[in-house]
Amino acid sequence: MFLYTRVASLVRSKKLEPDTYLACPIESIPVEILLLIFEEYCRAWSKTKTCSLPELLLTQVCAYWRALAVQVPTLWTTLTITSQTPSHVVVAYLQRSQQLSLDLEIDLRHDSVDIVKREQALAAWTAVKPSSARWRRLDVQINPHDASFVSEDLQQLGVPRLQELRISSASHVSGITKVFEGGTPSLKSLRLSGMSVQHFGSSLRQLTHLHLTSNCPIHYSVFQPLMSRMTNLQELVLRSRVVEGWPLYPTPEDVINLPSLMVLKLSDRRWPLFIPLLSISAPVLHTLSLYDLVAHDLPEASTEYHLRENLPSVRKLILKGKSSYVDDVSFAQVARIFPAIDHLALLDVDAIFIRESSRIMHQTTIWPKLHTITMTPVVAEDILCSLISARTVPTTKTPLKILVVPVPTRFKKIGWISQQISIEECDDNDTLAFPSSDRADSSTHPFHQRSTSPASVLSV
Repeated sequence: MFLYTRVASLVRSKKLEPDTYLACPIESIPVEILLLIFEEYCRAWSKTKTCSLPELLLTQVCAYWRALAVQVPTLWTTLTITSQTPSHVVVAYLQRSQQLSLDLEIDLRHDSVDIVKREQALAAWTAVKPSSARWRRLDVQINPHDASFVSEDLQQLGVPRLQELRISSASHVSGITKVFEGGTPSLKSLRLSGMSVQHFGSSLRQLTHLHLTSNCPIHYSVFQPLMSRMTNLQELVLRSRVVEGWPLYPTPEDVINLPSLMVLKLSDRRWPLFIPLLSISAPVLHTLSLYDLVAHDLPEASTEYHLRENLPSVRKLILKGKSSYVDDVSFAQVARIFPAIDHLALLDVDAIFIRESSRIMHQTTIWPKLHTITMTPVVAEDILCSLISARTVPTTKTPLKILVVPVPTRFKKIGWISQQISIEECDDNDTLAFPSSDRADSSTHPFHQRSTSPASVLSV
């Protein structure tokens, strides 16, 4: 729209002959190119710039754009629904998307005593339910007092196309029924916050990604058989009070076997972080993230063998959180447990821990295969240069090769540093090692963050 405005302004500013004047310059653009512009505009849309939905804005520019946009179903497959979204807007999106798969974000949260908001939320929810056979990605945010009717509605639904599901509540939801008893044959990713995974028993076998956040844990005796079904699981995130009763000395029958698990992220201050690791066997796990690791989290020396046996392939270790701190002895123990680490990431940790970790890693016997270090924040430049020198001497079999840091980072000795190692920018996969409340999760969220305020739906 900005380009269109500029072109139209330039044409009007020139004194052209009537037969050479273009009344609508953008009409000279081929339709297929204009549609690509529409799609890119919708993808790049940000609610910080305007509260109006991008698809609706496109239909309000001119009759030509409206006629074109409403005939392109791919433009109408993503929608955010709130308690303020008129039901006719929902219906318009569902009709214009024809039979294509849908990506929906549904926020049903409202004040429990606000009857008007509750009726609006129910109307929007009622409007979107008939499209359940087309849901591909679904994000539902609910209040505990509305959880019962939502779960009852979801209980009998079949969602054959659903690939990603996220249900979240600010507090624990109890007394709800199992959902999607009609079947979820395509479900691969499940994110639950404030809701137990027990309500999804029939949907767990084919999962590849599972993120759990809870303030009301389930006992390990229930959790273990549920997890043992997930032989295809590739990523597991356990945050807050997901499980209680982890066995301190698990027997082989207690262990959860996850043959496909490649990424594991743990955050639970009630338990030493290495206790859950004793009960998880993941032979191909390559990335392990631990939040707020401290010395008392580390295991007894007698259990180190079991940890190496359970997790033999860990190559990337991520330590995240301001409370993270392990001393020299503890650092050496971590290196013994995971001897093959080639990438260490220290993310959003205290400056003191960054400094002490850098000092300890001067010892090349600590992770001799280390070739990548990620730091946020970055250690003081003199210490960094000393660490690089220690890790890139010719006698080191596998020298340090890559430093991943936030950009912009101003190094006075950037020339010397860049001659020794490659400097790369910290990307989302590193900085967003933990989702949800640890930091804004929009970049990892599969849905566009769209708000449908009354001003955005004047015309559909």
